[in-house]
Amino acid sequence: MIAGMLTATAIVYETLQGPTPGSRETAGTMAADVPIAVDSVALEGGAITGRATLYRDKTGLGIGLDVSAAEPVDVLIAAGGQSFRINGLSSPKPAGSTHQTVALPGVRMQGQDIDLSFLIGERTMDHATLHAPSGP
Repeated sequence: MIAGMLTATAIVYETLQGPTPGSRETAGTMAADVPIAVDSVALEGGAITGRATLYRDKTGLGIGLDVSAAEPVDVLIAAGGQSFRINGLSSPKPAGSTHQTVALPGVRMQGQDIDLSFLIGERTMDHATLHAPSGP
């Protein structure tokens, strides 16, 4: 009878508590990988306004684009001998802003410039340069 009570108590405890990993299994896994801004440039005036921000996290570099334009915007990104294109960034309304984050695979922080060209209908409307500092 005592064995049955202990078994029932253990089942109830595990049901209420739920399975949890041991403290050694969770060490170091709770910290979130928060991107760090390393450079930023404002887009002011003209047909496109907003901000482009260069981020670094443990997986590499990325660019955050917050743009506002009356028409869809394409963005050409040139960095480290590679090029990337984002098509059709658009605002839901002229006063709105669109946010897009793009990873830059293979682009390292080696002190190079990252050139951004903002196009509407294949016509360059604005240009910006972000700088990736030297480092890991």
